[in-house]
Amino acid sequence: MDNTVIIPHGLLDVATEHSLDFVCDHPAGRKQVALIMCFRSEAMVMTVRGMELARPGDCIVHSSDFRFFHYSVPGAERGFCNDWVMPEAGVAERWRERVGLPANELLATGIDNLLEPFLLEMRRDLELGGELLAAELEARLFLLLVAIRRAGDNYARLADSFSPSEQRHYPDFLQLRRRLREQCAEPFSLRRLSRSAGLSPERFAALFRRFFGCSPLTYQLDCRIETARRLLLSSSAGVAEVAAACGWNDPYYFSRIFKQRTGCAPSVFRRRLLGRSAGTPSESFRRKHVGFD
Repeated sequence: MDNTVIIPHGLLDVATEHSLDFVCDHPAGRKQVALIMCFRSEAMVMTVRGMELARPGDCIVHSSDFRFFHYSVPGAERGFCNDWVMPEAGVAERWRERVGLPANELLATGIDNLLEPFLLEMRRDLELGGELLAAELEARLFLLLVAIRRAGDNYARLADSFSPSEQRHYPDFLQLRRRLREQCAEPFSLRRLSRSAGLSPERFAALFRRFFGCSPLTYQLDCRIETARRLLLSSSAGVAEVAAACGWNDPYYFSRIFKQRTGCAPSVFRRRLLGRSAGTPSESFRRKHVGFD
């Protein structure tokens, strides 16, 4: 099988920031690709029910014969952000049906970065190439669709069990979790997070665990490790620079935590996946991620 068949031309991206005036409009017809999206912010999207408001964590699997039409929420202060991939239509449709996902319908998952780890692995696969590339990409596409289905099912079960108070707080917690992920390098403060939600630290921590299955501190640590993995694979920055960019002042402590969470040291992780050792960080990396001048 041609290695470019599963994801033609590498059509995928993570956390794509769209301008306010951006409009995606691909009419229904004989397209060669499907479109899978997970929204990180609110957006308007065409579904089988017409134009609907997509909220953070909502996913949709567009079939190739459906109109791809989405844009920013009217009156919003900024454009929308989403993760997306355009796989080959036949492969996507086969696995979508196997997993039991509806086509062209919004599915709430409550996890606005749900697709990120799968898309990053797909991007790495495309960069590495090889004779098994097509099989790797198809397997990851299947697991991505399974993750959407499971997250949607879990969200529905959880939402049905919410008390009126929990239903009231849940949207705010989704926003707080997103902020915690985006600012994961900053010092952790349970008191500050709970104050922003208008709750006591004890109540905030209990609700966070109820909604997301872990403590706020554990979630921040997971986000730091995921950010470190991404930086190790996408830059030539040294371990100390990556540690600082992710909120650790002590690179040795960072290396110890990274090994505990991933099974190998940062330098070994990079070498195994990319076949290179840490180099000198570029000036653009230093300005963007570390703030050195």
